[in-house]
Amino acid sequence: MRPIYPITATYKHPFFVFSCTECNLTLPVDVVFVLDASGSVGSQNFQTMLTFVNKVVDGFPVNQNETHIGLVTFSSGAHLQFYLNQYFDKAAIKQAVSQTRFSSYSIYTRDVLWPRG
Repeated sequence: MRPIYPITATYKHPFFVFSCTECNLTLPVDVVFVLDASGSVGSQNFQTMLTFVNKVVDGFPVNQNETHIGLVTFSSGAHLQFYLNQYFDKAAIKQAVSQTRFSSYSIYTRDVLWPRG
């Protein structure tokens, strides 16, 4: 099982700042980004999030033996954009991130993250 490390990522216009104070990036790690693609976010803010994800991806050693990246968006429901084991190079991941579409559906986040059973 891969370890779980806290990651602090902040946005400072026009630069992204990424730091992982407790992780050793020589260890294998799985990173899944979960992005709000609902109408309340807005298209421009969604594009800012995608740019942020691509900047964070640049900070990891992505390959089959080190870092795996996945992406999930949510709007009217959760939508898997790509699996952790789907891409093993930064260029492919960044292209897939950049091609992620904004859905603009209105939602109640609570209902997506904690559906009533």
